[in-house]
Amino acid sequence: MFFIKEDFMYISNVNVKNFRNFGEKGFSIDLKPFSLIVGENNVGKTNLLYSISLVLGESLSNINRRLEISDFNNKTIDDFYRKVNDLTKKVEDIVFPEISIKINFNDIKDVEHKIIFQNCFVDKKHTSAVLEYVFKPKNSLTSKWINQYRQNHIESIKPEMDYSLRLTKFPISDFEYKIYGGNSRNEKPLWEYFDRLEYVYLDALRNATRELSEGKYKTLYKFLSKRIGEIPKVNELLGEIDTEISSQKELSDIKKDLQSWFDKISNKKTGINFKLSSPELDYLLQKISLVYDDDSIPIVNNGLGSNNILFVSLILSQISDSKDFFKLFVIEEPESHLHPNLQNNFAKEIHISMINQEDKKYFRNRQLILSTHSSHISSTVDLNDIVVIFENDKEEVISEYIFDNIKDENIKFLQKYFDATKAKMIFSKKNILVEGISEQILIKTFFEILFDSTLYKENIELINVNGVAFKHFLEVFSNGFFKKTVVLTDGDKDTKFEDRSKNLKNKYESKTIKVFYNEYTFEKSLIEDNLKKLTNETFKESIIYKALSNTRPSLAKKITFSSTVKEWFELIEKYKADFAMNIHYLINEEQEIGSFVIPKYIVDGFKVLGYEREE
Repeated sequence: MFFIKEDFMYISNVNVKNFRNFGEKGFSIDLKPFSLIVGENNVGKTNLLYSISLVLGESLSNINRRLEISDFNNKTIDDFYRKVNDLTKKVEDIVFPEISIKINFNDIKDVEHKIIFQNCFVDKKHTSAVLEYVFKPKNSLTSKWINQYRQNHIESIKPEMDYSLRLTKFPISDFEYKIYGGNSRNEKPLWEYFDRLEYVYLDALRNATRELSEGKYKTLYKFLSKRIGEIPKVNELLGEIDTEISSQKELSDIKKDLQSWFDKISNKKTGINFKLSSPELDYLLQKISLVYDDDSIPIVNNGLGSNNILFVSLILSQISDSKDFFKLFVIEEPESHLHPNLQNNFAKEIHISMINQEDKKYFRNRQLILSTHSSHISSTVDLNDIVVIFENDKEEVISEYIFDNIKDENIKFLQKYFDATKAKMIFSKKNILVEGISEQILIKTFFEILFDSTLYKENIELINVNGVAFKHFLEVFSNGFFKKTVVLTDGDKDTKFEDRSKNLKNKYESKTIKVFYNEYTFEKSLIEDNLKKLTNETFKESIIYKALSNTRPSLAKKITFSSTVKEWFELIEKYKADFAMNIHYLINEEQEIGSFVIPKYIVDGFKVLGYEREE
C-alpha cells in the first residue's frame, strides 16, 4: 500500500531541537498516516515519541511538562558554557539555549478541523497548522546571570581550561514552558477545542495488566467511557436494589436503634432512613475490569503475554472505531511480550485497521505512529511505511524513508524477500552483504576469532542475499540510507558472470559502500590461499584438509598435496555448506586461527568497517 496524499488531516512533520539526543541543528522527521519508526538502540526513537506528548499529551501535567537539565542536549549545554567561560565572547552575544518541538498538521480541509486550529495556521488557505512546545528562559533570566557567573569565577577561568566546565549550576529553575500556535510566538492554541482530537501514547514501559484493570485513569475505562453512552435501564435497576436493601430486617433493626438514640439526644422528631447512593454510569464504568473465560480468571493472575495480547486487542478496537473525530495513536515497541508469530499477526491487523477496505485508502480520521525493534514487524508492513532514524557519517541523527527513493522493481523484490532476518539491516550500525550460506557461516567465525568479539556485539548485520541480488539492497544503501556497508562477493573468473563484481564496484562504491571480491569463488579462495601456506608435511594436519575429510570421508583420501584447486572443489561443490560448517567447528575447537589463511578480500572488508587485527 503506497502512500497516496489524501484530503485528510494528519501530522506531516515533527521537528525537535535541543531535546535529549537531538542537538542545536535540530532533528526533522516526516510522517504518514501510518509510519513505522525503526532504528538501532539509543538513536532517539523514545525521545521523539515523548516529544510529541509534550505538545499533545492530555495526561501530562504542568509539572511533567517542566523539563530538567538532563532533558537538554548535553552538547548544547557544553557549547553554552564554552561561550560563557570564554571571556573574549561578548555577554550580549551569548544566548541561553531553549528546547523547541514543532508539530506540523497538513491537509486541514474540514470545517470542524479548522475550528480546532484557530491561531495555529501558517498558510493563507488555512490548510496547514503548527503547534510548538518551547522550554525557554523566563524573562527574568538575563545576561546578568552570565556577568555574575564570570565575576564569581574570574579566578578559575583560565585560557588552558576546558571551557565546557560547569562552574555554576545551570539556572534550570528560571526556565518555563510555553505552547504556541503558528509560526510566530504571539498566539496560543485554543485548547478548549483540542479535546476533540484524541491522542493516545503507549510507551515501552506500559503495564498491560494495570491498564486492563478498573480505575478512572486506565485505558479500559477511557475506552468504555467513549463507547458507552447513557444506559436508561441502569437507573431503574439501581432503584430496585435500593428498595431491596432498605427492606432487609438487619437494616430495619439498625434504623430503629439509631432513631431511638437520635430522639433521646435531640428535641426534634426527625425520621431516619437508609438510602443507597446511586452512582453515575461513569463511576460504574471505572469499576469494570476484564477477566478471562467463564471461570473469571482475574487479569492479575494471568501471564504477561496473554495480557499484552488482550491489551493490543483493546487498542486495535479503539483504532478501528470509525465514529471518532480524529485520533492519533503513538505506540512504542508493540512487540512487548509477543512471540514472533503474534508480532506478525499484530503488524498485519494494525495495518488493516488503518485502511478502508472499500476504497483501499487510509481512513480520514486516524493516524498511527509505531516504533519497534522487531524485525518481524518491520518485515511484515509495507516497506514504504518504514522510516529509519540513524546517525549519518557526520554523526548527525537523521530520518529517511529508505524505500521511497528506489525503483518499483527493487521494491517488489525486497517486499517479497524481506524476511525477519534481512530486516535486521535497518537496525544495525554497519552491514556486510554476502551471496551464499558458506560465507554466512564463516564470515562470523573469522570475525570472532580475529577480533575476540562478535558481529552481534558490534551491531554489524551479516546479510545473505542468496545469490547475486546485491543490487536491490545496494539501491537502498545508496539512496538515503547511508550506513557503512561492505559487499563480499565472488569474481567468477572465466565464467559469463566475471564482469558482475566489477560492475557492482563501479556503480555502487561510495564513501559508505565498498565492494570486495576474489578471483573465482569463496570456496576456491579458501582452498587456494591455504594450500599456498602448506607443505607436504603439514598438509594432512591442516584445518582445510580436516574439513574436507569430515565432509567427504571416503573421497578425501584421493586428495594429495599436489592435487589442484579444481580437484578439491569438485569434491565439495555440492557440499559447500557442510564444508563451511566443518571449517567452523575446527576453528572453534582450536580457538585460534593458527596457520589457517583467511582470504585477503575478507580481511580488507573487515578493515573498511574499522576492524584490523594487531599482529
